[in-house]
Amino acid sequence: MSGLHVTRVELSIKVAVPIALLQKHLPAPIDKLGEQLANEVHKQVMQHKLGYYPALDYFKDQETFPAYLLDAVDEVCTLATNIVTNKINDVLVPIFSNIKINNIQCMAYALPGVRPGKPNAKTTLAGHYTPNVLKLELQVSVLQKQPRQEGFEKYADNTVYRWLSEIFDSVEITSAQLLKDK
Repeated sequence: MSGLHVTRVELSIKVAVPIALLQKHLPAPIDKLGEQLANEVHKQVMQHKLGYYPALDYFKDQETFPAYLLDAVDEVCTLATNIVTNKINDVLVPIFSNIKINNIQCMAYALPGVRPGKPNAKTTLAGHYTPNVLKLELQVSVLQKQPRQEGFEKYADNTVYRWLSEIFDSVEITSAQLLKDK
């Protein structure tokens, strides 16, 4: 049967938005935001004798945690989400016939992978809480004359990586999966 066939791939991606790019759109410097958050979180963890560093949502109900820091993270994460969405659309729309961004998450809200008392814990925590790293699901598709699908996930992986690595500080593609037709 002749006609066009849609080949779709879903990629899981982590990208780091350059701090300088974020800074262009914000009135106050953000280069020390992760460090300020790490210091405050560390202080709270020691004060409450927690054996781990909680996700930032834990501190939203804590009256002793400075609300302005959480507000700043929210603002920067929203900006980073908008920048990532716009940049991905600008760069990848000419390459793929369709793109769809799903489940975008600012990694500053995720549970940190470091424990109190570990060497360089506060430095690692500061990097984690810097709100410029986003994780997302990206679905890309192309129209093809042939129903050939083998290897398309590798093509999509390499193409997305190549184009996004020119824009973002880092790009990590954690999975690429060929989606079956419905």
